[in-house]
Amino acid sequence: MRSPRQRNRWIQAKGLQIGDVLVIDYPEWARMGFYAMPAHVSDPAVAIGAISAAARSRDRASSKWWIAPDTEPAEVEKQLVNRGAAVSDVADILAYDMSHGVPEIPVPGKVEDVVVGNAQHLDDAETVAAAVWGGTPSSGEGEKLNSAE
Repeated sequence: MRSPRQRNRWIQAKGLQIGDVLVIDYPEWARMGFYAMPAHVSDPAVAIGAISAAARSRDRASSKWWIAPDTEPAEVEKQLVNRGAAVSDVADILAYDMSHGVPEIPVPGKVEDVVVGNAQHLDDAETVAAAVWGGTPSSGEGEKLNSAE
């Protein structure tokens, strides 16, 4: 079993602060893209323009925005839609307060935890998830499965 330090590694992404919005520029293999997470935006038009320009300067065709129910002002989503954005997912999320630390959760004996650190690991994880939970992998592995049919 891995130590807590090994289990708590994250994808090496570049966190950026653009105006008052946190943006994460994930590596290409992670398939997450250029991801904006606004909490409070003082000037939505300026923030959207700056983030769009930053995405283009990094050769990104688009950016993804996480708009939460408490994102302020509420007009951020409206301005994104007015500029051509479309809602891709709506999620209900259960969250655990980790302000006092990450809980120790024992891994059952028949489960192996693996750090996803590259495209091949992501392909492997998506293939297992599709087999267990249903659906189709969104990765290169999924393309191999589809071409074999």
